[in-house]
Amino acid sequence: MATDSYKITDSFELPGKFWLPGKPDDVAFGRIQCSLDKIALLLEGGFGESPPSLQEALMGRFTIDEWPCILGQTSDGQLCSLYRVLVTGQNTNDRGIVSRKCHVHFLLIGQHAEDFQAIRVKRIAVKCSHLLSFAGMRSFDLVPNPQEAGNEALTVKYAPVKKQSFRIEREQTTLVFRRNAGWNWSKERLTFLAYESIDIIPDEPQALECFLNRLAAVCNLLSLLTDEVVAPIEVQLSFSGDDFDTWLLYQPIRAATGDEERVAVMFNLEQVQDRLEAALDKWCSAEATLCEAIGLFLDARFARGLSLYSQFANLAQSVEAFGRATAVGGYMTKDAYEPIRQALVKAIPTTVGEGHREALKKKIEYGYEFSLRKRIETMFSTLTAPASALVCKDVRVFTTMVVKTRNYLSHRTDELRESAVDGMDLYWTCEQLMILMRLLLLKHFGIEEDLIVERLQNGHRTSQVIANLRKSETAKAPQPSSATPP
Repeated sequence: MATDSYKITDSFELPGKFWLPGKPDDVAFGRIQCSLDKIALLLEGGFGESPPSLQEALMGRFTIDEWPCILGQTSDGQLCSLYRVLVTGQNTNDRGIVSRKCHVHFLLIGQHAEDFQAIRVKRIAVKCSHLLSFAGMRSFDLVPNPQEAGNEALTVKYAPVKKQSFRIEREQTTLVFRRNAGWNWSKERLTFLAYESIDIIPDEPQALECFLNRLAAVCNLLSLLTDEVVAPIEVQLSFSGDDFDTWLLYQPIRAATGDEERVAVMFNLEQVQDRLEAALDKWCSAEATLCEAIGLFLDARFARGLSLYSQFANLAQSVEAFGRATAVGGYMTKDAYEPIRQALVKAIPTTVGEGHREALKKKIEYGYEFSLRKRIETMFSTLTAPASALVCKDVRVFTTMVVKTRNYLSHRTDELRESAVDGMDLYWTCEQLMILMRLLLLKHFGIEEDLIVERLQNGHRTSQVIANLRKSETAKAPQPSSATPP
């Protein structure tokens, strides 16, 4: 495929020849297949002894192995490096030629580098889905030009917006939002368009995986702010700090959804630019439990194919993890609880079997920590009345529904099933939990609560969700009797 760019979201093939580092004479011919869902390498012959197939490994005949790196050159002359290449299937034809299908974790186009861990990059430039909507700035002006009778012309003036830089001090990194423009060709049309990109520039060259971790964190924050999937579409690398001469292809955790023309985002750059630097600094230094809360929330919001039960479970765990990460999470300290724990363990009757005894001891071990009910009540206590009202009318009723449903999904008893919500009630409970987590996360990372409430209520998908939620609550509320009293 002849192209001047390689997009993570495109589907294409790159035929070529491939070899292992240090063994350029043992060549296999084949092709790289790229799509949004996978990067595959199809090989014919070469490489001598091959790693076992996944099927053989699953049958217990071999252990799963992988090639750390395969080097190659495409038919149009591009150098490429493939990393963490796992054989997922292989066959031998009647001529004894082995064909293999492989999964590729990372693909560099434009560079030979044998050791993925040793790659040091000075900067990367990334085009992301919904980034232009987040930037929210006008790039074009249309100027009508009257011509002779019956003819008119239209001039398009492009005015690039000044670069905007944000410093992530803890990471010793600068983040630059950069506006560009270019032509988009197809058989049917020629389009001139603007696009937004992010440059990630550390003070010193860093390992490529550090860049990818930082990019994932930035995309997660922007996904929270926009309420859209902000994900890499194109990733270019610079080893010199000047020219972007190498392309990176891989599968992000949350891929671009393909609806990038939508413009109604929850927050745009203008609304948060005075707070974005501090938010980025805090976001990129979040400790593990808070990162897990963020990941669970984003999975519940954006993961494709989740059932309502899986979505609810993710959200309930996100709420609990957020509570553990951001607030005092116990009825008492662990040290103060220790004598109580010992007394409770000692009180277990000797007639209790060993397995049962260990299970009871494990439950007793964490008896000092807040219950889910207490954590949710504590979170609501940190919100103003207008913010709480976006989630539910009655905090006590809502909390009870969440706790009972979580308990049912954890234990699956007939008794708990009767008190758990399902159907449309489960759908609206998930939406309420998502509103709650948006409020908590945005506030924790420095967005003022009154601004959050205003953006949730106006001009975005969440405003429709809240309006329909209120209708649902009204429809379920007991209606006053119209009967005339005797």
